[in-house]
Amino acid sequence: MLGLLLVVTMLANYLATQLPGQMAVNEGDHELQVENQLLRLGALLRSAASSGAIGAQLSQPISLGSQGEPPFAPPSSGAIGPAVAGSSMYASFTVAGPTSYTGPGNWPAGGNVGKAGGCTLTPSGSSDPTTVSCSGGASFTQNFTNGSHFITVPGGGKFNINFTSSYSTIAFSTSSGATLNSIVAGSHDNIYYNASTGGTFHITIVGNHNNITLPTSSGMSLYVTIVGNNNHLSVTAPTGITMYLSVYGSYDTASETTSSAGASIYAYFTGFDPVNVTTSNCPYGNDSSTDSITASVPDGGTFDLTYNNTGYAHTGTQSSGVTWTTTWSKVTGLTCPYFSATSLPQKTSGAPGAGFALELRNIYSPQAFLAYDQGAIVFSQPNSVPTFLVDPNVSYADAELTVWMPEFLSTVGTEVGVGTAALSVRLVSLLNYSLPSDNYELSGDTTLTVVSPYAQAWWGFFNATFPSTDAATCTSTVKNACDGPFLTSLPLGTVAVTVPATELDIQVATFGITLS
Repeated sequence: MLGLLLVVTMLANYLATQLPGQMAVNEGDHELQVENQLLRLGALLRSAASSGAIGAQLSQPISLGSQGEPPFAPPSSGAIGPAVAGSSMYASFTVAGPTSYTGPGNWPAGGNVGKAGGCTLTPSGSSDPTTVSCSGGASFTQNFTNGSHFITVPGGGKFNINFTSSYSTIAFSTSSGATLNSIVAGSHDNIYYNASTGGTFHITIVGNHNNITLPTSSGMSLYVTIVGNNNHLSVTAPTGITMYLSVYGSYDTASETTSSAGASIYAYFTGFDPVNVTTSNCPYGNDSSTDSITASVPDGGTFDLTYNNTGYAHTGTQSSGVTWTTTWSKVTGLTCPYFSATSLPQKTSGAPGAGFALELRNIYSPQAFLAYDQGAIVFSQPNSVPTFLVDPNVSYADAELTVWMPEFLSTVGTEVGVGTAALSVRLVSLLNYSLPSDNYELSGDTTLTVVSPYAQAWWGFFNATFPSTDAATCTSTVKNACDGPFLTSLPLGTVAVTVPATELDIQVATFGITLS
């Protein structure tokens, strides 16, 4: 009797203490085994796509049950099944076609200068006079083409004057209070604009290797835009002026000399190369770092300067004679002047997504949920935060977004028990997006979106991968889907991030998948 009591006591101790501990170890080993199986499958899929092995047949066993401790404890079971309906990953972006130039120039000669009162034309009556000299209250609009032109007009008038000419001298001179709107399209020109007293000049120069001289007067307002390379602007004012200078190009220079105080200069250098255009988006590259500006003002003034680059690198120069407020930044949303491209919105399909889920129905340790979710391997447990065992294949650096995007042609079947499920996978097709390429480029921002029951993990990954200025967003109709804790009902959350990518590399790998 005593021996039987001893046996019962030992058995009770085993069932109460040793068996639960050993089964917990078995369930932990099972979790590691399944994790390794998923990691191997994920690596096989990625490797097949990277090597372009279309048609490759892949297989991976998935152990559903843990090891038991017979005869007292059977194996803990598991289940494999499809991802939550609606799970997906997709990118939205806009593709711009080859650039085309629609800039100024090649206007037909002529206008109404011949009818303006008090104007003398040389040659007389010409629609494209070389010399114009006016007196009185003249105002006129005129297009000049080919060769040098010399224009002298009185003050107080309004003049719209365009020039199409290269290797020429262009001179415009006025007295007090004139309003000028002028465009010069040409290269290797010597260009002079002069006012003796006040006035407002709007001047646009489109071309390369031009010398622009602006001997201006007290209180003038200048709005100058230069599109081109290797241009030089020289501004001289006897007292303060206000000038807004915008330059799209490279190796452009500007200098301002003022004999009295009160100058206000606002300059913007935007990286661009109109001679070798590779995109219609500005800025691109760090071309503005080749530009420079100098100023000499005895008694100070306001001097604001912005270098607009894509990479923020800077070696541009400005004079030390004045105090410049200098900003190195990227101003988004600009289109290079006079260059355009047809834009087509694009969106990867994102359906039906690539995923399946595993539930390890542990009895002696907490339940575990594992998943293959759009290329990531996810681990989660009730009342915890889902984490990636293997990160998705998404990277972002130097404005280049790289994404590997798997898709399954069908959903994975369902199997429950303690046996071994076999996944069979075949690589069906590969689709690559690489921009810029063959005169096509990105236009505007790119948005990457994931719809997943593991939104918390994606949100954390995106915020760690992308700059804080491009913080990810997470939305859901179910409370806690975005901010935890993990819900075994697997509600979907939508995580999105928008980035100003200038380069994009996406591979969409489509697989057929079956479960047996």
